[in-house]
Amino acid sequence: MRENEVTDLNREEQSDEVVTARIDIYSLTKDKKQNFTIEGLLPTGWMEKLGRFGYVIEKAGKVIDERISVLKDIMLTFSFKGPDLKDKNNNIIENWADFTKVSINGKDIISKITPVWHNKPYKYTIEAKKGDILNLHAEWKKHDGLQSKMDNYKQKQPEGKINTNKNITIINNGENIISLPENLRSKLSIYIYGKNNKISMDKVDWFEGEIHIGMPDCPVNDCSVEIGKGTTSNGVIIRILEDNSEVKIGNDCQFSWGITIYCSDTHTITDMDGNITNIGKYVNIGNHVWVGMNAVIGKNISIPDGCVVGMCSVVTSKQKFFPNSIIAGNPAKVVKEKIKWDRLRPKQYILQNSD
Repeated sequence: MRENEVTDLNREEQSDEVVTARIDIYSLTKDKKQNFTIEGLLPTGWMEKLGRFGYVIEKAGKVIDERISVLKDIMLTFSFKGPDLKDKNNNIIENWADFTKVSINGKDIISKITPVWHNKPYKYTIEAKKGDILNLHAEWKKHDGLQSKMDNYKQKQPEGKINTNKNITIINNGENIISLPENLRSKLSIYIYGKNNKISMDKVDWFEGEIHIGMPDCPVNDCSVEIGKGTTSNGVIIRILEDNSEVKIGNDCQFSWGITIYCSDTHTITDMDGNITNIGKYVNIGNHVWVGMNAVIGKNISIPDGCVVGMCSVVTSKQKFFPNSIIAGNPAKVVKEKIKWDRLRPKQYILQNSD
């Protein structure tokens, strides 16, 4: 027997043989010693690095039935999730499984369709006593987006459509245009679900982060992300979930770490009559804008040229921002006007501008 490993779509398998669901089972209390067993399976070694003991179950079928024998009193966690799938460049492909029924010793844990991402598991923890026998039953089905994604990968992603830079991942699940500079040096992931969408970068050398246009369950059309000349990023996530939306970032902008730009909300808000009140259509960031660490920029926001967005700021209000100002706070507001900023460290700037 061997430990279950991440499924690799490079293997010549039929799609119905590819793992479609995963369950991690581990003791919540940090303890590397074996404190429960699952018939016919070996424990996984990598959990020891987390100081825990546990098993990973990955299957291509639609039902899991496992018998768990508890060897000592423990808190036992069940983590239900989509499988880990990899593309040709060894990058994880985001996906999920639709769990339809999960029970332990006949008690329902999940009783209706519950979509679960591969990296955002549905967790359930129980207190188990020494000598307990736990019968785990789980049923699921492939999510339509997963099957579509696998089909697109195998049939519509020939060699050459995936950037040759191994640090760049592109999942282009439709008829879209992606234009990246040849000299781009960074770890960048691009996920597009829909049609007639466009991503373009103009002479950008370093841009690390993620760009998401649509999702497997929510493809969008006619959207664009435009990033201007000389703009750099150490870690920004851009998300679009509405048709005909755009994110436009000007020239010579600088993004720090942990930044998120939400051009769209991820769930719906309505008034009492059911009319949607939170549609997002654009985020416009001007030229030479510096966005600090862990800032969040929401939908329908325009940030003028020359501004600085302070670290941990939440820019969601529709108040007017002025060029060459510092924007900070939650909600963010103008805290200082008539400023300029430079990429040089303060000490470097002083030395360069000293007599």
